[in-house]
Amino acid sequence: MAEFRHDTSANKDNCAKCGGPIGGGKYISAAGRTWHPEHFLCDECGNTITAQFFDKGGKKVCQKCRESSVVCGKCGQGITSSDYAEMDGRKYHPHCVADQTCCKCGGLLTGETVNALDKNYHSRCFSCTGCGKTLGMDEFFEDGGRPYCASCGDSLHKQQNLVTCSQCGRGIDNGPYTTYEGRKYHESCFRCTLCSKQLGPNFYVDDQQRQACYDCARKNPLKLRKKT
Repeated sequence: MAEFRHDTSANKDNCAKCGGPIGGGKYISAAGRTWHPEHFLCDECGNTITAQFFDKGGKKVCQKCRESSVVCGKCGQGITSSDYAEMDGRKYHPHCVADQTCCKCGGLLTGETVNALDKNYHSRCFSCTGCGKTLGMDEFFEDGGRPYCASCGDSLHKQQNLVTCSQCGRGIDNGPYTTYEGRKYHESCFRCTLCSKQLGPNFYVDDQQRQACYDCARKNPLKLRKKT
């Protein structure tokens, strides 16, 4: 058990952690060594030990780490949180196996693996973002750093390059459409802004370039002109 003491001797020891002189303040003495109180740390979790400490395989540990029976399978240090990776019944600190874990499920990489998009996956975890189909080592498409199968990748590409109607917002496939002022419309959506009648190839516009039909133009002759 560590002891807190007040050093008044002229021959002061150095701190076993930082190497600096203990000075005339409090210090901790254990196993023939001394520490500044703030440098007396648990060898597993790194937290300052402010109360009783314990020997655990030659390491000084706090009570919490002493009670923890879970140790990292790589570094041998205690795992005191619920955040860990597990494989074959052994647990690991995430940082100890960061380059050996699947970026999707977090499990350690074993068996067939895939390295794609600068990330590592179990082959079973490397799946299409769109439909969830397992991609394995098959061809895939990337969009925004996410993998897609051929079918979803093709659909996404078409959607991104789809021309949409400025009136209804739906896609204009290969059907007829009208272009006006740089905007495209389904022919059925290109209508008079005054009465909503469907317009043909010849129509009228006002001073704000809003389109109108022949009947509305007859009622507003001074404001509308023919557009061909």
